[in-house]
This record gives sequence, C-alpha cells and structure tokens, in this order.
Amino acid sequence: MNAHSMPVRDTPERDPGGLTPRYVPWSRRWFGQRAPGFAGPKASVLPYGPNSFVVPREGQPSLKRGGRSAQRWPPGADRICAAGRHKIGGMDYRMFIAGEWVESESGATMESTSPATGERIGSVPEGTRQDAQRAVAAANSAWREWAARSAFERAKALDRIADLVGERRDDLARTLTLDQGKPLHTEAYDEVGELEEYFRMAAADATRIEGLMPPSVDAAKRVFVYRAPRGVVGAVTPWNWPYTMPAEILAPALAAGNAVVWSPAASTSVCAVKLAECIVDAELPAGVFNLVTGPGSV
Repeated sequence: MNAHSMPVRDTPERDPGGLTPRYVPWSRRWFGQRAPGFAGPKASVLPYGPNSFVVPREGQPSLKRGGRSAQRWPPGADRICAAGRHKIGGMDYRMFIAGEWVESESGATMESTSPATGERIGSVPEGTRQDAQRAVAAANSAWREWAARSAFERAKALDRIADLVGERRDDLARTLTLDQGKPLHTEAYDEVGELEEYFRMAAADATRIEGLMPPSVDAAKRVFVYRAPRGVVGAVTPWNWPYTMPAEILAPALAAGNAVVWSPAASTSVCAVKLAECIVDAELPAGVFNLVTGPGSV
C-alpha cells in the first residue's frame, strides 16, 4: 500500500483525554522537520488519499528527516486507526454581535463535521450580510469608549483573555483536533500555547506604544506625533491556523484601542467560537469584539 504520509505519535495511551487524531491536512506536513516516532506495538493506517497518515509498526522505519517521500508498507499494515474515546458532541453554537450570543438574522445554520471521521461536531449560524452590517455598526458605536481607556486597562483585559486560554487549554486543543484535524500532542497543544502568548505579547505591547517629537522648522512651535486607533478592524481568517492567525490580528487591534469584527473560515467555525468565548468572558465592553460565522460571501 502506498502511504504518502507522516508518522505521528498521538495514541490513546499518550492522550489522557482518549482522543486519537486521525487527520493531517496536506498543507500542514512537517516539511523539513523531524518525523516523530511511535512507541506502540502495532501499525495504524488511515488509507485513501493524501490526507491520511501512518503510524508505523514496531521495528519498521519512520520517514526520514525532511522531505515528503512516499513509503511502501507491507500487506497487513492497513488496519484502520481505531476511533478515539473522546466523544464528539452535537452542540449548537451561536455567533457574537453587540455583546450578545445570537443566531443568524436568517435563522440558517451550517453543520460542522470532523474532517477525520465525518461525524457531526455541532452547528454554527450561517451569517448573512445583514449580520455583518450589524456587527460593524456595533463596533463603530463601541470603539471610541474602548480607545479612551488607558493602555494599561486594555492590557489587563488582554491578559485576562490569555489567562482564560491557559485555563481552557485542553478544551481548545481537543476542539482544534476535532474541528480542523491537527494531531493533538504534536500540533494542537502547541498552537494553543502560541495563542496564549500572542495575547500576552499584545498586552505588553499596548503599554509601549510611543509617539515622536521631531524637530520643527519653526522654532516657536513643537511637533508631536502620536499613534491613534483606526476605529473598526475587520478580520477574515483562514482554516489552517484557526487560533493563531486570528490572534495575530485580534490581539494587537484590541490592544491599540480598536474594535473588531471577525469572520472566520467556515470549516473551522467551532474553533472560532471557542476562542470567542475566551474573549467574551474577559468582559470587554459590548460591541468591541464581534464574531460573524458564515460562508465567504458574508
């Protein structure tokens, strides 16, 4: 059997939550990095196509350092990876606009499914243009009050978000594996750690925003340059890093005194809601943060 794949070390024995990740997106191969080994006695293979991965049998070679070459496995190494013990739920989620968790204006929803198993994870609102416009209006109404707060107040709010991310680390990581497909221990936990750090860095940077006093051609005048918030920042983010890529926009925008409207990738909307819960529970003023889930046309 041809396996254009990458060994991973996530196993039920290594995962205290019982989740066995089974899906590695083609775009996220460890190109040029060390392929982790596997300590278990048997092989687990999820076949059919480039999105599969192989856990080698004991004594069989791993993929070599670097590269993405194919590996041929002998007959009998095609046992389907057993389903994880972590139960996939069917929760119905909402988006966040103007300080409230709301349904779509149309009432429509989108199903979220596991890319590994196809099982239903839950549903999210299928936002419309009207929902996006409501979110922008709420952000426009809220950003001036947020910007008027001191940099140290805004920094404390971002530190609270980072604290909540740390407290919910396990839930965020497992959601990332279920909703997006990253291996739990080799990638999902790392991304959650990076997510926490982005908000910590933005909190610190908020207190270091500096101005300038360049010389003036008129000796009787002084020139002062200072940085001001833009107002409302729109963030449209992809599926492949559903926590850290939004954080690269959301955290500094909030730190600088802007309000944000975030439209995440439709295929990782459950991850977006989980991150939004951390931001909302940090108790920012209503309208400063808004989440609109839905298709790209939103």
